[in-house]
Parts: sequence; structure tokens; C-alpha cells
Amino acid sequence: EGLVSQGKGAEAYPDLKIIELKEEVKVQMAPNIEITSRGPMELDYSRNIAIFKDDVKVIDKEGELLADRMDAYFEPETNRVREIIATGNVRIKRGESISYSDKVTYDAALRKVTLIGKPKLFIQAEEIPLADDPFLKKVE
Repeated sequence: EGLVSQGKGAEAYPDLKIIELKEEVKVQMAPNIEITSRGPMELDYSRNIAIFKDDVKVIDKEGELLADRMDAYFEPETNRVREIIATGNVRIKRGESISYSDKVTYDAALRKVTLIGKPKLFIQAEEIPLADDPFLKKVE
């Protein structure tokens, strides 16, 4: 419920509770989250994990997360994301701001993102600070 997956080509292993979508993967989750990848995507119901590979892109109302691989861990009772671990060329875009990292973890309960491995942040301010702002004055 609240989860729709589609892709080209599939393999299922019912005894192992594993489904694999081979390519052009698209997953839509409530509330308003879309995950795409070139594939494959493996969904392991016994471990409550979905593994996305190759050009992974997550879009929600907050922005975008892009990576080479993403492991999404789910709460079995609700099918909601508990934790995401993204690795390889990770980029997070929020408006004009962007961050780069080797690895990112996201804790859904805390709504906390942790950038790991030489993170770089480029923040675009929404307003231009005033020239007389005391925090911007040069200390002599």
C-alpha cells in the first residue's frame, strides 16, 4: 500500500522473498516520493531493503538526491522508509544549493542527513545579506 514499482524485465524468487526489476526502474511512494534508476533494483522483503543501482535519483518536495547506489531500509509494518544509505558520486540538490559527498546516510525518524567522505557544500542564500550585518563585518 502506498508503493508502486515499475521497470523493464523482472525476476522473482518467491521462496527467498526477492524481486528484481532489471532496468528503467521507477518507484513511487507516499507521500510524493519518486525514485528512479537505470537499474537493477532488488527488493528483499525478508530483510526489508530495496537496493537501487546505476544513476539513482530520489525526488521529493525537499529536493533531489542523486547517487550511483542507494539502499533504502523500510519499516515492515508501514512500508515507510526508515533509513537510506546512498554511495558513489552522491549529490543533494535543494533549490540552487547543492552538496557533494562520497556517501550519505538519511535517518527518516530524525530527518537527519549525514554527509561522509570529503563533503562539499555550495549554499545559495535566498536573500542578499545586508552590508551592515554584524556577522559579516571584517574583524581587524
